[in-house]
Amino acid sequence: MKVLFDHPNPFLLAHGGFQTQIEQTKKALEAVGVEVEWLRWWDDQQKGDLIHYFGKPDLSYVNFTRSKGYKLVISLIISGTTAKDALLLGLQKIITRRLIKFKMRKICELTRWESLRKSDAIVFLTELEAETGRQLWMLEPKKTHIIPNGVREEFIVAGKEEKKQKGEHLLYVATIRDLKRNAEVALAAGRAKVPIRFLGAPYSQADPYYIKFLEAVKVAAPFAKYEGAAATTKDLINEYRKARGVLLLSKMEGLSLAVLEAGAMGIPVLLSQRPWAIREYGSEATYANIDNKHREARDIRDFWGKADQSPHIKNVRSWTDIAIKLKDIYTNL
Repeated sequence: MKVLFDHPNPFLLAHGGFQTQIEQTKKALEAVGVEVEWLRWWDDQQKGDLIHYFGKPDLSYVNFTRSKGYKLVISLIISGTTAKDALLLGLQKIITRRLIKFKMRKICELTRWESLRKSDAIVFLTELEAETGRQLWMLEPKKTHIIPNGVREEFIVAGKEEKKQKGEHLLYVATIRDLKRNAEVALAAGRAKVPIRFLGAPYSQADPYYIKFLEAVKVAAPFAKYEGAAATTKDLINEYRKARGVLLLSKMEGLSLAVLEAGAMGIPVLLSQRPWAIREYGSEATYANIDNKHREARDIRDFWGKADQSPHIKNVRSWTDIAIKLKDIYTNL
């Protein structure tokens, strides 16, 4: 079996977790015996059996795929949808389902709903996203699958080692963008008087939010510290080892790699008190109120004081585990 990987956005324009997910999935699939190539859009002689598309393709893409005899698997992240207010999301579901039922063809094509419904399989990261997708686009349950992100084996191995120190700071690992709330958390570090070290890079040095973040770090010094992104996996593991706990107080998330890496290493995490976090991690994480800056600071301070007694996320899978699950989906299509 040969699988062709496709994704609409060049990595050089926007790095992040989705890039890591795609690259690590390809590497792990090859390790379990699946031949994988990047789909070469310029090569009309390229051969394969199945296309795995990361994103939401347009309907013509799906139709051409079918006409050429390929099976189509879609990996979809809909954290922006699941993060919506319950009333707004409920209204969206009603409107979307009615448009689909009434066969409003042009709208369904433009929004790419029909593309999802015509695919052979759709892979979601979490139960919340799968449930929302099935309800929103009236997807066939047998076509929807839940396969989370994995972590590199190095994190799992490191997690088996005994932790010898309490941790000198909290760690915030995320791309620097407004969605991740890096600047707001830096200011919260100052209010809470808790040391937080930030790791990550912006999409652009000229990004206004990145500039806002750098200013927030200055205001919150010496509690907020930023020195760029970890260069290697080994560097990142060393940073985790020095941390008392890991924070991710985003507006929305799919399935954060940093949170899973912390879990694999047995490090407690503090997450946003939001459905995306609570539904996925339950009692294995601690939560902070991000709607009020004073309560957020208090929750960070409480976590800092009790981190050594706090739970951590368990049963984190490796990318090899993820590849085996994907291989089963490919084989059964």
